[in-house]
Amino acid sequence: MIKYLVIDFDGTLVNTLPLTSEAVRRFLKYKGYTNLPTDEQVLEVMSLVGNEIIEHFMYPNKINMDEYSEVYAREVESLALEGKSFPNVRETLKTLKEKGIGLYILSNKADETVRKYALTIFGEGVFDDYQGVIEGIEPKPAPYMINNLYKKYNLNPDEGLLVGDSEVDLETAINGKIRSCIMSYGYADKNKMEKLPKPDYVLDDFAKLIDIINEDN
Repeated sequence: MIKYLVIDFDGTLVNTLPLTSEAVRRFLKYKGYTNLPTDEQVLEVMSLVGNEIIEHFMYPNKINMDEYSEVYAREVESLALEGKSFPNVRETLKTLKEKGIGLYILSNKADETVRKYALTIFGEGVFDDYQGVIEGIEPKPAPYMINNLYKKYNLNPDEGLLVGDSEVDLETAINGKIRSCIMSYGYADKNKMEKLPKPDYVLDDFAKLIDIINEDN
């Protein structure tokens, strides 16, 4: 029986690529860079944590974390208002909530950032909690973040389903010993995905999660 979902944010719930790309470009421009990345170039490193994405384009220079926290966070917050969820996501989340399914976001965005995005785009009361990257905790695909959720809410991995879009999410599910569902419309690196064990489910529409829940329960 599936009692809860652990859901990735970028590429699963929301098409954040244009927003992330623009926030990265604005930060780099603020720092005086003129060779700014395209959306396609940012897509290649979307699985990284925010400051790592920026440092990828600043290489060999390192980011000042105080500037990152102030400037990048401000740009992210302003761009969050433009965030668009993928088709059928809002309606499906509402149905799942009505069925009593627990809904937890697990993201490699900074904890504060993913909360701002989620609350701005979806509003209060949709998700039971948000787990983003916190200093001192290794991000996905390491199991520490998902283990924190298990411990905090006394969740049984056998009763959950991790919903994501990338090889990072699939590896997180494997490491967290939870079933996996991959959305094919997201940001996955297909070559990396082919080298991993197959997920339990692959869907092309978020709404089809309802079928999985109904069949399993």
